[in-house]
Amino acid sequence: MKKDLLLQLIANDELEQTLAHIMEYATEAGLKELYNDAVLVSGQVEHLKKAHIRSDSPEQERTEMRNGIRARLVALVQSIPDAPAPAPARPRGMLESRFKNIIFWGMLIGNAAAFLVLFVLGEGSGTFTPTETLTTCSLLLSPLAAYFSVMFSEVVERRHGQALNPAEQNRRVGAKFQWVSIIVLVAYFFLVCFLMLYRSQVEFSAFTGWLAALEGGLGIFVAQVVHALFKKG
Repeated sequence: MKKDLLLQLIANDELEQTLAHIMEYATEAGLKELYNDAVLVSGQVEHLKKAHIRSDSPEQERTEMRNGIRARLVALVQSIPDAPAPAPARPRGMLESRFKNIIFWGMLIGNAAAFLVLFVLGEGSGTFTPTETLTTCSLLLSPLAAYFSVMFSEVVERRHGQALNPAEQNRRVGAKFQWVSIIVLVAYFFLVCFLMLYRSQVEFSAFTGWLAALEGGLGIFVAQVVHALFKKG
């Protein structure tokens, strides 16, 4: 509701049009008190119209009545609440602290799935010897250990309940970074499981070479994520 427009209508002596706008707005906005006040003023406007038609009252009296109605209309317009401020834009992206946990749990679950495949192949079909199983486990654990170490260091730094500053609390991760990270993790563990299933077709030295290449790729990813999420300042 534009108050300036209503005030201009009052200045132009468009009393009925002003009342129509006020009553319409009051109905839409659910302002019952404003609507009731407008109804009372509309009764005075009708009385003024009848007095003007009958001409049974002095001109001065009708002028004073009109001025009184205009003053009441101005007061009604001024009582209309200003439009509420637009709601602040919803922050985009996921909270950084939450995303750190998602990456950690994603790596943990992925490693658990890989270990399960490794255990089935080693104990069930004999594809991996105990020594090969141990070597494969050590390779698989390296990226997870690297990520866990920086997460644990952050927990230790705040072991006394030190609160994050507002800038750290509100830092967010964009959707693109989230999806790329999740796709990289899923693709990595899928390739690891596929490589372990393919182990029977190649020598263990070739298997460890391919696995080391995958670990190196994930290591680069983990290093970039650590730098982005855990860097200071």
